[in-house]
Amino acid sequence: MQPQGMRLAVQRYLEKEKSGVFELQIKRVSDRRTHRQNSYLWKLCEILAAEIGYESKESVLAIAMENRGMGKYVQWKGRERFERDSSALKDKEQFGRIIDEMHEMAAFLNEWREPSEHLILPGKELGMT
Repeated sequence: MQPQGMRLAVQRYLEKEKSGVFELQIKRVSDRRTHRQNSYLWKLCEILAAEIGYESKESVLAIAMENRGMGKYVQWKGRERFERDSSALKDKEQFGRIIDEMHEMAAFLNEWREPSEHLILPGKELGMT
C-alpha cells in the first residue's frame, strides 16, 4: 500500500475505534518471493504431506512455519492453535528459510530409513530464482 493510502486507512480505522490499545507495524515490502520459489515450496509440501500421511499440503506449510517462528499461537474454541503468517508476504530470504525447514524435515524423516528408502526432494536450486 502506498503511504497516502496507508495514512487514510489508519485514519479511518482509528475514527471507527474509539478506545483501546493498538499495535501498528509498518514494513517496506521489497524483494518478495518469486513465482518459482512459491511453486517449489508447494511441490515440497505435496511430497512431504504424502510422506507424513497428511491430506493437506497446508498442514506441512504450517508445521514448517511454526518451526521457524513465522506465526503466532491463538486461542480458538478453548484450545491453543498455531496461526501461520501469510507466506505471500515473505521476502526471498524468509521464503528460503521455509524451504530450508522443509529440507530439514525430510532429513529428519530419513534418519531412521535405509539409504535405499531415503526421501529425496527436488534440488533447492529449482526454487531460488
